[in-house]
Amino acid sequence: MTCFSLFSQQTLKICPGESETVTYWTETTTPGDIVWSVNGTNYYTDQLVMNWTQPGTYNISVTQTNVICEDIKYFTVLINSCDDLIYYVPNSFTPDDDSFNNIFQPIFTEGFDQFDFHLTIFNRWGETIFESYDASKGWNGYYGEKKCQDGVYTWKIEFSRPGIDDREVIVGHVFLIK
Repeated sequence: MTCFSLFSQQTLKICPGESETVTYWTETTTPGDIVWSVNGTNYYTDQLVMNWTQPGTYNISVTQTNVICEDIKYFTVLINSCDDLIYYVPNSFTPDDDSFNNIFQPIFTEGFDQFDFHLTIFNRWGETIFESYDASKGWNGYYGEKKCQDGVYTWKIEFSRPGIDDREVIVGHVFLIK
């Protein structure tokens, strides 16, 4: 016999230095004693308020005992770490075919969705001269079949981050030096 219904949020993300407070509760028509257990620690309260601060897997059970029945429910809360956004965008490159620094390529190591990435290079008139949807592909200093002139070019990178709905846009300049 089921004594109560359980309501819970079971997957969260916590970024370094942050915390997330979540209230878990049950719903029943018959009052009784409620005991929550989080990884073996018991809490004697109708609502469980947890201030999550560390990533990990937390096994939770809730037991309700009343005059009609005793019921226990189990669930797991998974706290994922929010990946820090780590990237580097060089400010110059030398596409002079000497095998050093020939490609302008931003480097993203974590915290971005590699399947939702867009790099655009613009000339000084705002024309798009290069585009890539692959974070592992950079610009070789060409526009079509022609080498571009020395100078400053504007880049724009649009990408999304795992677990975050909004797309991010970063813009900067790169010096092409031959």
